[in-house]
Amino acid sequence: MENIGDILLPAVEHHEALNLRSGHIFRGKLKDPSRSSMKELRAKARQFPGTLFFDEIDGDRYVTYQYYEGLPAVRWKLHVLLLAITVLTTMLAHSEESQRLFLSHMAAALYEVQMMVLTLFGVIAGGAGMAARLHSIWLHLLAAPSMMPQGAAFSAAVLGILLAHEAGHYFAARHYGMTVTPPYFLPIPGGVGTLGAIIRIRTPMLHRRSLFVIGAAGPLAGLIVAVAVLAIGIAQSGFVAESSIPQYAVRARLGDSLLTAAMRWLIVGPTPAGCILAVHPLRLAGWFGLIVTSLNLLPVGQLDGGHIAYSLLGRNQRPFARGALLGLAVLGVLGVFSVFGSRYWEPLSRLPQVWPMWIICALLIRLVMRGAHPPLVFERVPLGWERAVAVLLMMLVFVVTFVPCPFDFRTILAAGQLQ
Repeated sequence: MENIGDILLPAVEHHEALNLRSGHIFRGKLKDPSRSSMKELRAKARQFPGTLFFDEIDGDRYVTYQYYEGLPAVRWKLHVLLLAITVLTTMLAHSEESQRLFLSHMAAALYEVQMMVLTLFGVIAGGAGMAARLHSIWLHLLAAPSMMPQGAAFSAAVLGILLAHEAGHYFAARHYGMTVTPPYFLPIPGGVGTLGAIIRIRTPMLHRRSLFVIGAAGPLAGLIVAVAVLAIGIAQSGFVAESSIPQYAVRARLGDSLLTAAMRWLIVGPTPAGCILAVHPLRLAGWFGLIVTSLNLLPVGQLDGGHIAYSLLGRNQRPFARGALLGLAVLGVLGVFSVFGSRYWEPLSRLPQVWPMWIICALLIRLVMRGAHPPLVFERVPLGWERAVAVLLMMLVFVVTFVPCPFDFRTILAAGQLQ
C-alpha cells in the first residue's frame, strides 16, 4: 500500500486506509474530479495488482483502491463440469414425459447390470445370457438421452435466465473492483433440471450504494430475460380442453403471480370456459425464472433481497428477515389447511389455494442463512434517496412475481396421486 499511496495521497483531500484480514483498502475524496484527472490516476494505478474505481456521493467524487492477498484460484474445471451436467439435466427436464422415459431406461439398464452381477456370482442361474444382457444395457443407455435434443431450447432458456441473473451480479461487483467467481450452476434430476446458480463475492462489500447495486443487478437482469422468454412461451401456447389434461400432470396447471396473470391476459386474452392454457417449454422456463427472481428478493440473510434490505435499513434489516420467514411459514400453514384440510372439511375448499411447502422453504432458508448479514466496510456512506426509492421498486418486483401456489395440489389430490 505504501507505493500506491504515493500516487493516491496527493490526489485526495482526506482518506481512510484500512488493513483487513485478507487485504487493504484505501478510500479518499478527490481534489480534482475531472475526467482527465481520473483517467491519469487510473493509468498510474495499472502498475499495481489491486483494483481501483471511482464513485460519486452527494456531489463529491471518491476513489477507492482495493488489494487482497491469498485469494484461492478460480476452479474452472468445477464450473465447467457443473455447467455441463446442468445442460444435460435441463435438456431432459423440458417435459415430464422426457424425464419418465429417461428414468425408465436408466432403471432398466441398472436392472440388467444387477442381474449380470448376480449371474457372475452364481446367485441365479439361467435366464438371458451375458451377451444379451450387455446388448440390452447398451440399447437402454443409447435410448436414455435420445429425447435430450428436444429440450435444447428449454435448456438454453433456463440457463440464459440464470446466466443473466448471475452476470448482473458479476459485472456490478466488478464495477466496484470486487473479486467474484464465475457462476456455479446447480444441477438436479427432476423438476426443471436445476436449483439455480450462484456466484461467490470473495471480497467485502464496501458500502450501501455498492451493496444495493450488486444486490439489485442480478434480479433485474434475470427478470428482463425471464419476461421475454415467458412472453414467447405464452404466445406459443394454445388453449386445450381442461378435461384432456390428466389430473396428476403437475406442470399442466402452473400457478400465477400478478405478473404472469397479467402477461397471459395481455398476450392470449381471457381463458375460454372449460379450457386451460397449455404449458409450452419456454413458458415453463420463463415461469421458473420469475420464481427464482421472487425467492431471491426475500429480505433474508445474503439473498439478493437481504442485500437490498440491508442497503436501506442497515442492521435494522434483521427484524424484516425474521418477519419474511415467519410470513412464509404462515403461508405454509394456510396451505396445509387449504390443500389438505378441504378433504376433511368442505368449507376449507373455499380458501384460496396456497403452497404447503412454504413451511419447508422457510426452514431451509433459515438453516442456510443462519448468520446475520455481514457489516459493510464503510457503514457511514449513505444510500441516497434515489436508491432508496429504487429499493421500494424492488419490493414491488417481489410482490408482482411471487407465486402463492406454484402448482394445483387440489386437482392432484382429487386424482389420488398425492397422499
